[in-house]
Amino acid sequence: MPYYGMIAYNMKLKKGDKNKAFLFFVIYLVFVYFINPLVDGNYFYLKHRPVFPDLPDYIYLPGAMLFTYVLFCAGEWVFMRVQKRQP
Repeated sequence: MPYYGMIAYNMKLKKGDKNKAFLFFVIYLVFVYFINPLVDGNYFYLKHRPVFPDLPDYIYLPGAMLFTYVLFCAGEWVFMRVQKRQP
């Protein structure tokens, strides 16, 4: 999705944009955590986990958030490199 914005609208990523995206991710995760049982959902694989199914929520959720933040950092690093190469 960021590539679309970069190409179609000439948008630029700024250092630290990952923090704003991560904040929205955490808000959505909290919302989904409480909605999943009401709708019998499995958003974010909170009900049927593909990895570490026996971990309690108090370990699984911070681990998932840390993993997501690392992915956001890697994505920002890649996009910053791509932006530097564009004229």
